Amino acid sequence: MPQVIANIVAFCEARLVEIAERFTDELRNRYANYTAMDRAVLLQAVTTSLKTLIHAIGTGDLKPFLDHARSIGKARARSGFMAADMFGALNELRRVAWNLIEDFNREHQTVTVNHVRRL
Repeated sequence: MPQVIANIVAFCEARLVEIAERFTDELRNRYANYTAMDRAVLLQAVTTSLKTLIHAIGTGDLKPFLDHARSIGKARARSGFMAADMFGALNELRRVAWNLIEDFNREHQTVTVNHVRRL
């Protein structure tokens, strides 16, 4: 793994609690199905999802993340979630990830287009 990717992973891990809290609150503020969820339950799910994503970035092994995503999707479908809320959550996750890369790069000025493609 390139050192820059390892540094981004460490950067994300160090901010995991803050990121999970902010992401949870964004979901609850924007999407009805997430608003109805218990915040602690949603926070735990978001934290697990972010940990799984960070692990995938660090190792390059997408299987655990994809398995986790499928599991979450099935659970949300069984509980009657609207597809629009699920797609919205994915877009929020993309926004969170991009903001993290930008924050990291503001501090370190080392991220290249190739790093972003890998991420």
